[in-house]
Amino acid sequence: MINMINNTSARVQANSIWVTVKSSFSDEVMSLLLTNICVKGIRFNLSKESDMFMLNKKINYIHTLYPNKRIMIDFGGSKQRIKLKKDIIKLKDNELCVLVNSDNFNSQPLTQIGISDLLFKYIQQNSVEGDDILISDGWQQLRIKEVKKNNILCNSKFDCEIYNQRGISVKGIYDFIDHDFSKDIEKYNALEHITDVAISFTNNSKMILNINQLVEPNINVIAKIESCNGLKNLVDIVEVSDEIMIARGDLLVELFYYGLNILKAEEYIYRCCALYNKPYIIATRIADSLETADEMTFEETIVLYNNLLRYPGTTFLLANETSFDESRSVKNLTKVVDRINMIKNCL
Repeated sequence: MINMINNTSARVQANSIWVTVKSSFSDEVMSLLLTNICVKGIRFNLSKESDMFMLNKKINYIHTLYPNKRIMIDFGGSKQRIKLKKDIIKLKDNELCVLVNSDNFNSQPLTQIGISDLLFKYIQQNSVEGDDILISDGWQQLRIKEVKKNNILCNSKFDCEIYNQRGISVKGIYDFIDHDFSKDIEKYNALEHITDVAISFTNNSKMILNINQLVEPNINVIAKIESCNGLKNLVDIVEVSDEIMIARGDLLVELFYYGLNILKAEEYIYRCCALYNKPYIIATRIADSLETADEMTFEETIVLYNNLLRYPGTTFLLANETSFDESRSVKNLTKVVDRINMIKNCL
């Protein structure tokens, strides 16, 4: 199977794809991913890792058997995530649900979605009836019906499935938050063999300079551009970062609130990186359909085609495509590689 994957990947540039995994993945799946010549390295999302012993064990395994592969950890900082009573909930079009403080679930009949105290208070102070709340990069959308003292009543904008621990956003929240990476640094200090750290919602160069003082000099610090402030301060951020990642899912959500164009933003980020000779990573919204479907959509193929045509030398990062379901990780990586090969044959 390993040889099959390597042969399938032969035309794709080596070390051109980052793969997101969980420390709970088996060694067999890790090996199948890492022996693919396209894979530059493995990414772990610290906000989704609770067992640091298991994470350290998995990182040591990767470093020992695949010393040339890079290991990235993602500093989530104050990224907002939902908390559910179960792994998944289903909402019908226009169905009522409530946002509650994640520490205050109760027995009311409406479906409850837990959010942080910080986000709850922000919505109470800054949001009104009719405002949109976007979950999981906007794939699930709610509309505020009423902001109450103890909960926020919302309608689902369409039929949807919402998974636990997915990201959530409301207009302005990530430009408002003062990001706290102390928990990420505490976890980072307990780990060995890390080569790269990615900083979520990098809003200014000061955030990168502060992280540089907290990690070893040989660590590659990657700024994730996911907010309007990140775009506003892009030149300063690029100057002090080792690498830039455009996290399209979160950035698309933030731009949506202001009616801004993601394609123009992507072009601007790429040109800034080229000007300062900084590597560029495109993350998320690459093949999200593969979470549940067997093939990439036509729209995903067109976007990938444009990325390969307009941004030569770009590295891609697969997120939910490979981390959502361990049993689909290797197959989904292979499908993305096959699609890139098909596109390159057309260029």
